[in-house]
Amino acid sequence: MATVAENQPQTKPKKPRTNGGKYGFDDYSSASITIHDVEGVSAGDICPCCELGKYYPGEDRKQLEFTGGPILTPKRHIKKTLRCNRCGHEVFNLKKIIKWQPQARSALVIHKIYGTPWYRMARIQKLCGIPVGISTLYEQVKVVWEEVGQCIVSELYKLGIESPLFCTDDTGMKILSVLKANELLPESDQRACHTTAICTLSGDFKIILYITANQYCRENWVPLLEKRKSKNKAVMMTDASNQSLPKGDDSNKVISAVCLGGHGRRKFKDLEHYYPEECNYFLELISKLYENEARFKDEEPRQRLKSHQKQSGPIIGSIFAMIKKLFDEKLVEPNSDLGKAMKYWLNHKKGLTAFLRVAGVPLDNNWAENALRIMAVYRNGSLFFKTIQSALIMSDLFSLVVTCESNGINAFAYLNWLQINWKQVQAEPHRFLPWHFKNETEDIMAA
Repeated sequence: MATVAENQPQTKPKKPRTNGGKYGFDDYSSASITIHDVEGVSAGDICPCCELGKYYPGEDRKQLEFTGGPILTPKRHIKKTLRCNRCGHEVFNLKKIIKWQPQARSALVIHKIYGTPWYRMARIQKLCGIPVGISTLYEQVKVVWEEVGQCIVSELYKLGIESPLFCTDDTGMKILSVLKANELLPESDQRACHTTAICTLSGDFKIILYITANQYCRENWVPLLEKRKSKNKAVMMTDASNQSLPKGDDSNKVISAVCLGGHGRRKFKDLEHYYPEECNYFLELISKLYENEARFKDEEPRQRLKSHQKQSGPIIGSIFAMIKKLFDEKLVEPNSDLGKAMKYWLNHKKGLTAFLRVAGVPLDNNWAENALRIMAVYRNGSLFFKTIQSALIMSDLFSLVVTCESNGINAFAYLNWLQINWKQVQAEPHRFLPWHFKNETEDIMAA
């Protein structure tokens, strides 16, 4: 009788990948290349194997070599000195050594923004035999902000406030100096701290700005709109919280839009287990809206608006018709969880359906919500900012680096470029925006 093992299909064991990876040789465009010539033989030499043919250049063999090390790697220099034994005159090498290179400071900025706290950086350095103090790490990052960061971010603000679209949201953050000040204030005067992400557009380029202070989302974006020169109303995509939505005179400057997917859809998704029939009806219709959005995403804004009005308008009508029916026929109690979810749609109908009236309005606020994820990672690692000033410095550097990432720009190389040209950056910051660096590198590669 055949055993179970004998009845199993015989498959060849997979060979382990020894030199694979997601990225290949050409993906590392910023890495240096070392060319190794063939030793002892040149093109045109007679082949010793057949003694008839001659060697000619063949296809190059491309290989990668990765090295590792600490965040900062110092070099030690010793300048020899000669001294006259009669008059005491000294001579030595006049070569200037710059202690902190742009690459070192850029590495610190990148590591800090993407979740490595100061104490952890200092610990890594010490474990590698290259100790650096925590205060030194912070001071070097602060230099980047003082020399180039704040003036570039100021230019990004000038461009961002003229954007036709704002996607904004906030998340909780701690600033120790504010928490300490709150202890001396009555509870009614105490202010919580938040980081607000404001996602805007400048032509085809994305700009993401971060503001960390003891203010809410709306309190952060209202002062920006006061500096706006464009007479056209901007679309303000937010969640439906009172701290985010436009109020009063804001309606003269912005068109309010409310997140349909992240918040409107979630109202029904969270209740799917308790009200399966009703919630599945709403969820299926909302999924059709996103199917339409995926089909229309490559269309021009005005054409996309017309397509949504034709294809998505009836779907929105069905959603509100069902809500009205469930309430009118008293099939759902208004104070129940499902009733509150449906009232959310009724209360914010104008904002939830803005994509059917205004060209260029997205269905949801995912852009801003995704932009805040990096702040959540930072908060989990570093826990807090010490002062309002340090919150300002790091928020500006976040804006700079994440804007680079959003536009496919090498943030490390860009920070180096800014520091090398810091005098020109301070004089003409508009000439050193991230996309200008991208154009310059593309021109170099083409040449």
